Amino acid sequence: MSRPVDYYPEWYYEWLLSGVQVRAGEECAPAVLEALNTFHDAWIGDAATARAGFPYSHAQVRAYSLFYMSINMSKLWMMLERSASVLRAALAERSQITIADMGCGPATFTWALLLYLADRHPELLPRVTQVRGFDRNRDFLAVASRLGDRLRSQQPFAHLAFVWKETDWTCELQHIDETIVLIGNTLTELDELPDPASLTRLPAALVAIIEPGTRDDFHRLLPLRDAYMAADWKVNFPCTSLAPCPMGSDNWCHFHINRFGLPFIQRMAAKSGRDNPRHHFTGFLFSHAPTVPDQTWRVMSRLRRNNRSGIRWLCDGANLVEAVINRRAKSPLNQPFFKAEAGDMLRILQKGDPRSLKRTSHLGPEDAADIVDE
Repeated sequence: MSRPVDYYPEWYYEWLLSGVQVRAGEECAPAVLEALNTFHDAWIGDAATARAGFPYSHAQVRAYSLFYMSINMSKLWMMLERSASVLRAALAERSQITIADMGCGPATFTWALLLYLADRHPELLPRVTQVRGFDRNRDFLAVASRLGDRLRSQQPFAHLAFVWKETDWTCELQHIDETIVLIGNTLTELDELPDPASLTRLPAALVAIIEPGTRDDFHRLLPLRDAYMAADWKVNFPCTSLAPCPMGSDNWCHFHINRFGLPFIQRMAAKSGRDNPRHHFTGFLFSHAPTVPDQTWRVMSRLRRNNRSGIRWLCDGANLVEAVINRRAKSPLNQPFFKAEAGDMLRILQKGDPRSLKRTSHLGPEDAADIVDE
């Protein structure tokens, strides 16, 4: 199955530079790369203490907006691309759609959502009327404001209204009534998570949470996942059932995107010594839309081959299985098992007992697999 690499419009680079207020080529200036490296070293080097209330300098805001904003947008795209029916169902009855971006930074996930809608669901974009973004850092909000002003010069975004507020976003939860709530890379910055009830009581149709793809960040989110399910929300990504998470304390659910999707990001990465194309994240998509059919599994890993057998981790939300199709069991029916990408959803129909995959972890030649491409 082929998927689009990205939803960056052809004018993305010029638009981004206008918001960050740098000229073409200056993204690789020594001052920008130094700020990028000092931010990265502080954020990663002492993650337990550095993230809470991280004091972004003006230079780090500029570097982050150029590099990490552009990379992180792909995370939401990956989730939405694999949850298109959920998006349509959640928004079907909404004549007007509003967006709240909590701890928005430069509004990374607002732009990701709007660009995705423009490309994949142009019928929904005219219904989006207003975006509100909340962040404590006025430099980030200034970048977001300039990008919003410039975005309105592009069709079909001219009708949008943007409101940016300098505040602690957790203090705004009781006033949030937007249709879509985005919470991205901001829970990891808190010493303590907000009261789960303040999030599960939101009158939203869709809540997207995206955080760094570390074991600690994932397990920190699990109580929030449980709270959403207890409040009668559905977990539409990545889980395919509403059951206690099968991930043990030594394991975690995470995915990755290719961070080198844009030429200027490649240049910045090369000059700053970042040669790893994989950028990991963990995330959840909550809504009140129906869950997926039975016998569906999320692909959790890349395909691994051993003596011509195919091996990969699958999860149905209740069971984590290292599934195997050996070389003698390959057939046209189970070829999608080999073709799927990590993050895809497989519907597996077994000829015999549909529970046998959970018991034996093996698929046979008459077991059918199909990629649920929404």
